[in-house]
Amino acid sequence: MAAESNGIGIVGVAPNVKIAAIKASQRVGTRDIFRPEAVVCALMWAGDRDLDVANNSYSVDQELITDALDFFCHNDPEDQAYIKAIQRASHYAVKQGVTLVAAAGNQMLDLAHPAAGNSYIRMPAELPAFLTVSSTGTADELSAFSNYGVGVIDVAAPGGNALGAVHGALNGLRLRLRRCAEVQR
Repeated sequence: MAAESNGIGIVGVAPNVKIAAIKASQRVGTRDIFRPEAVVCALMWAGDRDLDVANNSYSVDQELITDALDFFCHNDPEDQAYIKAIQRASHYAVKQGVTLVAAAGNQMLDLAHPAAGNSYIRMPAELPAFLTVSSTGTADELSAFSNYGVGVIDVAAPGGNALGAVHGALNGLRLRLRRCAEVQR
């Protein structure tokens, strides 16, 4: 959190930071989707704006598919193009000095041993340019909803019920990644 001390609520760990919102989602029905081309543009924008940290709390979607689990296959030519484009954009942002942080996801998956085999990945969490974060609960154990995986997850940080109130998995995930990004700075 970047909140200053105003006598109300919680003081953030980095109250003097500047925050920029980068919109990469598109509303389709009741769901926000993250198309590969929009993610590429967002990563390039982050690199061009001299940002220190970019929080990527989403999973890249396969076109307009609304499955909860969007995987990209290394063996599929179209998916290969998407993977390569996002890898290139993320490497560009990193070369410009941006630390890229990604949510591991909220599907209780072992990303080190995917059920579909190692030819599938989730983006951006499983791309090498990203610091991938899973969620821990109030007792510092893995949150019940968080993805995990030795060699895939770089760090675990408080999420879920981090403030002692039920925020839901998505709000907890956003809180966790913001906290991680602030500590990185």
